[in-house]
Amino acid sequence: METTCARQAEHGPIPDCGKRFRGRGVPPGSREGVLPDDAALAFARALHGIEPRIAEALEEARRAEEERAERAMVRDLRAAFEAIARARPGLALLPVAPREKGSDPVFQKGSDPLSRGGPASLLPPGPLAEIVVSPDPVAVPRGGRVRLTASCRDALGHPVDRPLALRWSAHGAFATIVPEEAEKGTVPCSATLQAGDDPGTGTIAVVASEGREIAARVAYEILVHVVPRSGNDGIPDPAWIEDAGATWRSRRSADGWEVNAAHPDFRACEGPAAKLRYLTVLLAREVALANAAPDEPPSALVDRITDLLVAAERRLTTRSRSSSARSRGPRGPEAPSSSPPPSP
Repeated sequence: METTCARQAEHGPIPDCGKRFRGRGVPPGSREGVLPDDAALAFARALHGIEPRIAEALEEARRAEEERAERAMVRDLRAAFEAIARARPGLALLPVAPREKGSDPVFQKGSDPLSRGGPASLLPPGPLAEIVVSPDPVAVPRGGRVRLTASCRDALGHPVDRPLALRWSAHGAFATIVPEEAEKGTVPCSATLQAGDDPGTGTIAVVASEGREIAARVAYEILVHVVPRSGNDGIPDPAWIEDAGATWRSRRSADGWEVNAAHPDFRACEGPAAKLRYLTVLLAREVALANAAPDEPPSALVDRITDLLVAAERRLTTRSRSSSARSRGPRGPEAPSSSPPPSP
């Protein structure tokens, strides 16, 4: 580009050039104007050509952030309502997709968040930014075991398929975690948690290093009494439906439940905590309806919804306090929780 400085070098000093900015390192072209040459015009035309790719990359980043927030909400909801179901053996949750052959009906309910695909990326996978573990949270009977899967992702949510060394560990109630052997050149993404004989709670940690250390933490609970369940009910991932103008907020479907993300009440929720409370109300309603008898009076249905809401709110508050305590612990912060903050 040709600037006034270039003119000054070729034609001699320009009067008052740089007097007000002497010593401040301000290029004259930034205050006198820039005359674009052919190279500058070609650069501007090239920017128009890559603008759609930049916009798509920004959209991918937005989708990845929304997915993280959604995953945290579903994780907290699943933890609260499945804990309620364990305490109330007669309570049925919502239908979930059939489990894979050989999976444990007690622990692997709901759809797997790691299996959900997205649009193809324009960019290759970037540096490791997060590790997502499923199932989350984990409930296991004394002496039982459960298989866990970790997914390594970059900041845009793309899978990182480079070989990485994952370190698995369990802290708290006695349990042993054994990583599975990975094929050569692949990421060792699975491990098995073997519970001890004493009940209690703890945290599973998965750590990987690629320039910097990235960690994920999942809460686990060793249970004294486990009521056998069919495994056909649980808390599935909600399907977000954009149905503007419709009055429905949520509804059950063959695969689980749907949430109207275009409803004014949902759009009015500001922040993850408000959305979590809204989804808790909707889920309590759906679970109550799933357990209602054909001739049940409306007052009994209202009582069941209220009972579920109170129990879920209490468990979400307890989970929020536990997450805050763990995040202040010596092992560093854990994955964020969308649970509402504890009441003062």
